[in-house]
Amino acid sequence: VKGRARKFGRDPSQLKVFPAATFVIGDTADEAEDKARHIRRQQVSGATAIMTLEQIWGRELSGYDPNGPVARRWRARAEAENLSIRELVIAATSREQFVGTAAHIAGEIDRYVQADACDGFILVPHLTPHGLDEFVDQVVPLLQERG
Repeated sequence: VKGRARKFGRDPSQLKVFPAATFVIGDTADEAEDKARHIRRQQVSGATAIMTLEQIWGRELSGYDPNGPVARRWRARAEAENLSIRELVIAATSREQFVGTAAHIAGEIDRYVQADACDGFILVPHLTPHGLDEFVDQVVPLLQERG
């Protein structure tokens, strides 16, 4: 984005990029991955998965089992990753997320910022109203240490 700004005569340093990102913090990487899978399954019910595919494909799919096999269009990915309709919709609609320990997440955020890929992130917590508490308590101090 900043490279394109330069092409149009704009000063890239005047452009700030803040993509949205979610986060899941665990004491270990495996715990964070398990929590992330659980959260996404809670966010995408079977009915939501069917409704999403109906919107994408423009056809009524209420007769399909959301935990059953997938229609032809995404079949290759679903077969390669052994995904049901619901699991495929979860995988296809997930936003950028940081999953891991607090140290790992702080490192990834720092890496993106230091590489000038973005200037920061707009955090989208999966819980309201206290969804940022864990991030503030565990990740922010590590980011502050890094400057």
